[in-house]
Amino acid sequence: MTSLLQLDHVKLTYPSSKFTLGPIQFHLNKGQCIGIMGENGAGKTTLFQLITGNIKSDEGDIQLNNQKMAPDKFELKRHVGYLPQNLELPKWVSGKEILSYSISLYGLENPEALCHQTLEYWDCLSFSHKPLAACSHGMKKRVALGLATLHEPDLLILDEPFSGLDLYHIRALQNLIQQRKEQGKATFLCTHIAPYTARLCDDLVVLRQGQLTPLDGWKQQDYLQKIQMIEDLFFEQGAPSC
Repeated sequence: MTSLLQLDHVKLTYPSSKFTLGPIQFHLNKGQCIGIMGENGAGKTTLFQLITGNIKSDEGDIQLNNQKMAPDKFELKRHVGYLPQNLELPKWVSGKEILSYSISLYGLENPEALCHQTLEYWDCLSFSHKPLAACSHGMKKRVALGLATLHEPDLLILDEPFSGLDLYHIRALQNLIQQRKEQGKATFLCTHIAPYTARLCDDLVVLRQGQLTPLDGWKQQDYLQKIQMIEDLFFEQGAPSC
């Protein structure tokens, strides 16, 4: 399989908290969905910020499509989509306005059609003109999913994406992840819901004490065994969460 993302001895230290992430050696192949788990404070958000190029590591390199990622690599960042756990959307614009603005920033073709298609896929048409301040958490989550996916990024990072979604929209997200696999696109999935991890993820990695480690034997297990592995991991050392 062809590698899409490579982390080569990536390390970042926060002097104020004495927390060190890494050194991390890791790669993600095209067409893969990788699950990531770790207890609170393990460094998942920091890792995602490094991969998206929002912050710079102290040591090591991050490469996407064989190009070095950095805070000033704006063209390379276009190939990444990121849904953070804590949504930070502007309150007084509508879902349609923020999607249209994002489409214009990316310079994507057929902006009106793409905006409508995105709103329709995530079932946002009924509230597309409503200020986000007046929208529920689930509505905001679907708009945020639209923002993260409308440019069809090579790498998609999803942090607790199922929170706030009903079964209909959960199915839409699962279908999207499966479609991305078939298209050779990669996904990082962080969720505490074991069945979704077991169903969607080709591999599972654990971030603990700043180190990223693959979970041995994942590929050899069936669906129910994978769920059991996740549950065991949750309770193994202080109930790690995603």
